[in-house]
Amino acid sequence: RTICALIITAALYLTLRRISNNTLEQLNNLNATLEQRVDERTRELIAANRGLEQEISERMLIEKQLKFLANHDPLTKLPNRTFFCKRLGHAIEVAERKHNCLGVLFIDLDRFKYVNDTLGHAAGDMLLTEAAERLARCVRKSDTLARLGGDEFVILDEEIDDKSNLADLAQRIIDELKRPFQLLGHEVTISASIGISVYPE
Repeated sequence: RTICALIITAALYLTLRRISNNTLEQLNNLNATLEQRVDERTRELIAANRGLEQEISERMLIEKQLKFLANHDPLTKLPNRTFFCKRLGHAIEVAERKHNCLGVLFIDLDRFKYVNDTLGHAAGDMLLTEAAERLARCVRKSDTLARLGGDEFVILDEEIDDKSNLADLAQRIIDELKRPFQLLGHEVTISASIGISVYPE
């Protein structure tokens, strides 16, 4: 009986050990499969997250570009008519409230059409871009320089201490634009016509 009990016990032990080993092996296999799936899913989520981040960045860039284009001239990068009109409206409200003066200079490039017609649109665009850069050098950072369209530019001066400063600014612009332009191997000279208006007069 003792031998039988020992044999049965040993058989049970071996059976349980085999079951335990099988179970352990199955658990290890399941654990490895689970880890593999977690790794795969993690990689998928990281890739998806990168894709979303890139899409968000691209959308933000597009929104920024659209906002810029809505308020700026694509050729000269200056503020456009829409932006200028908003700025002028606000400046008039402030000047009215504070009883200040502000000035507007309207600038038209003389002979631009002639340059455009004889040398082509590429030369005309170069002339407008260079003229915009020269105008920007004449104004202060507090002034607003905008391109209204075609060969028309405008400057808003919100801080007038002396109205004669507007005439001085106009003369500086005329002198700056009189200097020859180099356009596609051609030396071109133009001039500018400038109108000045003072608020509230």
